[in-house]
Amino acid sequence: MRPTTMVLVLSVLMVAGCASRPQFGQRLQVATPGTVVNAPVRIVRDVITDSARRRGTAITLVGDGLILEAPLAETRVEVEETCGPHRPGRKTRVVLTTVPAGGGTLLSEDRYIVDGAQTCYLRLSPEDAAQSRNALNRIKATAEEIQRRISAHAALQ
Repeated sequence: MRPTTMVLVLSVLMVAGCASRPQFGQRLQVATPGTVVNAPVRIVRDVITDSARRRGTAITLVGDGLILEAPLAETRVEVEETCGPHRPGRKTRVVLTTVPAGGGTLLSEDRYIVDGAQTCYLRLSPEDAAQSRNALNRIKATAEEIQRRISAHAALQ
């Protein structure tokens, strides 16, 4: 199965919440609990896309998910213990799922280490989990501010 096909299937199954992830080596918890954003999916995705582009991160839209990938220059000891020694071409993959929730969006994140067709699932360290929560909260704050401005402008019309 091609990596892009695998990611598509994985994203759809994550959103549906009705199947487990495929097994490539050790499977560990990688998800950050969802955050409800009081803005429509379109605005949330635009915020994510704009931020990722400014950082030079590759973005792919797949179903209800945005996939962000970036090269991994080196492998931390904790990652090496689970995924093996660093290899050229290793990258991080972050899947941000955006699902409509009432008038807002449920936003969640999964992180992976990818070596070609091989995916390594990692337990988020406390620091990584905090970084993930902070990133989701920044997306939430930005999207909700954009939504407030749009609503205020519409009310003036």
